[in-house]
Amino acid sequence: MILILAILLLTAPGCWRGRELDARAFVTAVAFDLTTGEGADPDEFLLSIQVPIPAKMAGEGGDQG
Repeated sequence: MILILAILLLTAPGCWRGRELDARAFVTAVAFDLTTGEGADPDEFLLSIQVPIPAKMAGEGGDQG
């Protein structure tokens, strides 16, 4: 029983595979635009995404109190 528990503890996921929130990208907005102009393929589109930068957002906020 102890051997089984030891094996489970050694194979259980831990912090070594964790990622900091600053290292992840969270998509907050997605936009699809059709391409236009001369020679543009009507089946093509432009994909835009918005990803916040947490380090720049840390100091922002309203007045408290």
